[in-house]
Amino acid sequence: MKLETKHMKVILNKLFSFVNLETENIDLYDEMLMDKITWTLEQQRSFRRWLRGYLLHNNLSSRKQVNKLLDYYLLNYGWRLRWNHKKIMK
Repeated sequence: MKLETKHMKVILNKLFSFVNLETENIDLYDEMLMDKITWTLEQQRSFRRWLRGYLLHNNLSSRKQVNKLLDYYLLNYGWRLRWNHKKIMK
């Protein structure tokens, strides 16, 4: 599936907003960018819910394919997870 530029801009801006950043303040060509920014599991889940709704609302994916597309997108373009070890140990 190929997204139009306008949809990619919306998705990219939202991805950055979930970690309190704006795309205008970031060097998108920085090869280490993905290693510098992290998010929590809750932030990732919230973004996933938002992106699912966005894709379905704009008819960019079918309900049957949307979860596979979300997994692919987050694996390739999502931020690294920041784990809270204290919560995991409980």
